[in-house]
Amino acid sequence: MNFREAMDLLGMTAVEVAAELEASPASVRQARLDPDASGYRTPPPGWEKVFARLARERCPDLKRLAELDKG
Repeated sequence: MNFREAMDLLGMTAVEVAAELEASPASVRQARLDPDASGYRTPPPGWEKVFARLARERCPDLKRLAELDKG
């Protein structure tokens, strides 16, 4: 999974992700570009660990949301 796909799954904005990664929102936006684009930049170092932590933190909330249809 690449940076863009992972960020899409988290459902967070570039500003939110930048704060978690201690990076600028602009660098996060550039990391989401196609690697062939002239403005592309590699994702901030350590993004995989930070995204994994964020996914674990969000998991309980998503489970509660999934349970809504069980009344």
